[in-house]
Amino acid sequence: MRPNDTPLMLPLTGVPDLIHLSDLHLRDDESLRRLRRLVQAIATRHGAAQKTVVVLTGDIVDTPDRALWREAETLVALLQDAGVAVVGCPGNHDVGWMGLGANAGDRAMAQRWFTTTWGAPESAKAWPREYGAPGLTLLLCDTTVGENTLATGQLGYTQRMALAAAAQRAKARGDQVVVAMHHHPVNDDASLKLHDAEALLHLLASRCDVLLCGHLHQASAWSGVWGIGRIYAADAAVEAQRYRHLSFQHGRWLASWVRP
Repeated sequence: MRPNDTPLMLPLTGVPDLIHLSDLHLRDDESLRRLRRLVQAIATRHGAAQKTVVVLTGDIVDTPDRALWREAETLVALLQDAGVAVVGCPGNHDVGWMGLGANAGDRAMAQRWFTTTWGAPESAKAWPREYGAPGLTLLLCDTTVGENTLATGQLGYTQRMALAAAAQRAKARGDQVVVAMHHHPVNDDASLKLHDAEALLHLLASRCDVLLCGHLHQASAWSGVWGIGRIYAADAAVEAQRYRHLSFQHGRWLASWVRP
């Protein structure tokens, strides 16, 4: 998001509950069937209250394919129609064949999906993308920018600076700040790491209440790392058939696992 852009406001009242899904890896009829089961459970359980946001942290598809993106769009619409807001950011598998390096055509296809699926205007192409609700600022990042080898990623200098500025503005308003991205910032695996993780974590210190990520297919949680309230890493949601539910209560975030 550029400094003068207006945040995209979510149609919710109060600090919303968050559902974190990551690494769906849609690839065939079986993965679609399992995701549909998960989505229907979320819509049934959380739709009526209209105070929930699903945050998708990348690798929606296993490899870029227009038919798979259309299937994913149908499932997002099911959530939206039930009263559940949906936001998301890309992962390495969304922008390149089997997740190994991006190419311009696949990146453009993914960016169109992440822009138009939930009605974002064309001006919202820049990352980070900022969403607002009363008491909450949600910042979605693209960690697939630049030239990355294997399954590594980075935000790049421009995006990091915009992210820090948006988080600072949100904290000045008294908002809870939630940052979401695909690549895991606390990971040293040379084939999977976020190249600018240390620079990112320095910038988010004391500016971020919750950081959501995926990529490793391993669920984990940290408290107070680098001055960030909580870091939550998700597992592969379709395979695990569960999602993490976060709720802001009495001044703190509470997290629990839910199965359909």
